[in-house]
Parts: sequence; C-alpha cells; structure tokens
Amino acid sequence: MNTRFGIVSAVSAVFFTICPAVASADQMVLTTLSSGLQLQGEFLGFEGHAYVIEINGTRMHVPAPLVTCEGVDCLDFQPTAAADTNS
Repeated sequence: MNTRFGIVSAVSAVFFTICPAVASADQMVLTTLSSGLQLQGEFLGFEGHAYVIEINGTRMHVPAPLVTCEGVDCLDFQPTAAADTNS
C-alpha cells in the first residue's frame, strides 16, 4: 500500500467523522458572507427574510441575505435589487 494514499485515507476518514455532511432534510449549514462563520443546526422555518434554526437548544433567526446555505431545506433566496430612483 502506498504510504501517501494511506495517510490521505486516514485523514479523510477522521475529517468526515468529525465534520459530517448535512445528513437529514431538517439539518442545514449557514455560512456568513462576511467572515465565513458556519452555523449548523435544525431548520425550523423561514420568517420574513431570515432562516430560523435551532442550535443546541437555542433558536436563532439568521438573515438570509447575510449567509449562504447548504442543505435540503435551503431556499433560493435572491435579495431584491434597490429601486432605481433615477428613472
């Protein structure tokens, strides 16, 4: 067995054990556009322009325009463009 391949396989196995992908339809990962901070939690709903998620028993409202979303429950949120006042 190639040693390099063995090390890569071992590191990959540890990574995917520690950082599992979004596994179920009610889990999502929100990543802030400004800092890359990731929030992984249970999707509870969408209110106004905010994702509502629960992380370790804490309910959070996260503004959709400030994050990217990974998971089955993500919405294709497109912020509305500001109205052109020069028309």
